[in-house]
Amino acid sequence: MNTTEDYFQDLSKRFFDWHWADNPVEATAIGFHNYDHRLPDFSPQSITARDQAIQRFLSELKALPLQELPLETRVDYSLLLSLLQKLEREESMLKNYQRNPGHYLSMAFGGIYLLVIRNFAPLDERMKLIRGRLLEIPRLLDQCRNNLKQPPHVFVETELLSLPGIIGFFSYLLPDLAEKTPALKDEIAEACRQTVDALNRFGQFLEGLLDEPGDDFAIGRELFNRMLSEEHFLDYNCETLLTKGLELVAETKEEMEKLTSEIDPSATWEEIIAEAKKVHPSEEDLLDSYRRENEKVKAFVEEKDLVDLPEGELIIEETPEPFRPIIPYAAYLPPAPLDKDKTGRFYVTPVDVHKTASEKEAQLGEHSLYSIPITVLHEGYPGHHLQLCYAGQAPTMLKKQAENTLFIEGWAFYCEQLMEQQGYLKDPRTRMKRLKDQLWRACRIVVDVSLHTGKMTFDEAVDYMVKTALLERNSALTEVRRYAATPTQPMSYLMGKLEIVSIYEDYRAIKGERFNLKDFHHTLLSFGSLPPALIRKLYFNTGDQA
Repeated sequence: MNTTEDYFQDLSKRFFDWHWADNPVEATAIGFHNYDHRLPDFSPQSITARDQAIQRFLSELKALPLQELPLETRVDYSLLLSLLQKLEREESMLKNYQRNPGHYLSMAFGGIYLLVIRNFAPLDERMKLIRGRLLEIPRLLDQCRNNLKQPPHVFVETELLSLPGIIGFFSYLLPDLAEKTPALKDEIAEACRQTVDALNRFGQFLEGLLDEPGDDFAIGRELFNRMLSEEHFLDYNCETLLTKGLELVAETKEEMEKLTSEIDPSATWEEIIAEAKKVHPSEEDLLDSYRRENEKVKAFVEEKDLVDLPEGELIIEETPEPFRPIIPYAAYLPPAPLDKDKTGRFYVTPVDVHKTASEKEAQLGEHSLYSIPITVLHEGYPGHHLQLCYAGQAPTMLKKQAENTLFIEGWAFYCEQLMEQQGYLKDPRTRMKRLKDQLWRACRIVVDVSLHTGKMTFDEAVDYMVKTALLERNSALTEVRRYAATPTQPMSYLMGKLEIVSIYEDYRAIKGERFNLKDFHHTLLSFGSLPPALIRKLYFNTGDQA
């Protein structure tokens, strides 16, 4: 006789069988390679079928008697429910397939890029898969044209900024790579030419959209609250989150004022930050500065025995050109959870060669020698790379695929404070930069809520990030473009850190003299990138419904 556990496991398997077939680029990202030759389908028939499938899975899941499942499975139930609710929101409420051309371009470019960058198979095998996806890009872009309905202008502008880099990738980089596979190089070259033609036509289409009325990018209070609850399992709503963000801005400024008196009582913290920005690598030494710091911080984590280092190389390289309009400083691409190769990529956005000398200096100022140690530990060890390598070893498929930004970004931000406490960030100017970054993350909370509930316009949000977070204006523009398209992600950094610190404090109180920091970290990381509220249930083995 089948148990409720059996039914749930069968439902989970059937969901992923459907989900990865329906989302082939997402399947590639997690390391499931059955659909690497395909791109998603956004025809009217497929959109309708997708909506119906989501509703069927939701109905079937909600019919299961949750109380009959053990705690571990109840957490997986919550993860599956949250994922289905997210898909439902995206399809029927956010409707990114109608509002954001980036929904399509990210799949067209990202679907190919992942096959290039990840060495899960020999290059000639991956090139065959790349050829299959290349042939589908014109179809995908045609579906985008048919589906878009008054997309917000900020979304269109962002993709127009990304498009030259994407076209360059298909014009030069991919054909050059195809030279290494002689049997396929001519077919790849021709497919790339067709793709470039399609992208050029698509760019003209996007430019035309700017002459037409555009919709508002804000998702509104009700949907924002749903995301806080259903995706992040937070007890906050828009009002309480905004209040918390403003409180954190004020509290962080107070901490910065106190540290100012230690560094230079005659200066303001703004002046200290401005002076620190003048101490930076040259354009030519930028990448190597990050690489040297990575070796240093990795050795420190090992020496202090904070956590065992996972397998997996970390490569530091320039941000691919198509990503630079939305990555002002640095970012991280993790290895696929299901792939054997655990190489992570740490991207550093280089100085824009087309900028003026003063603009270049402003960009380099964001890579101050006082800030590079913070960025490196955030993106690499013990931050994103370490955490996401651990997440790929989570015990169930639902936990492996979980990508809750509250935990992912919260962990990396927690690591900044941890490494200061452990003595790695000793220089008071580096500690000031850490607080300045905390101020930036607190401002993100304020802007995240305000943008999507109509309390701030796009330009007001940029001004706020310049004046309050002290971002350089071009960087603030890049940041706010991303905030507009990713509601609730910007608030994840500092709110996630606070959630993790709360778990740490409660666990330490329970353990008392038996508390061991390394054990705490290993247990915390073992569950995967789950919402902290679910990790808390597993950590403290609470018996209430997940």
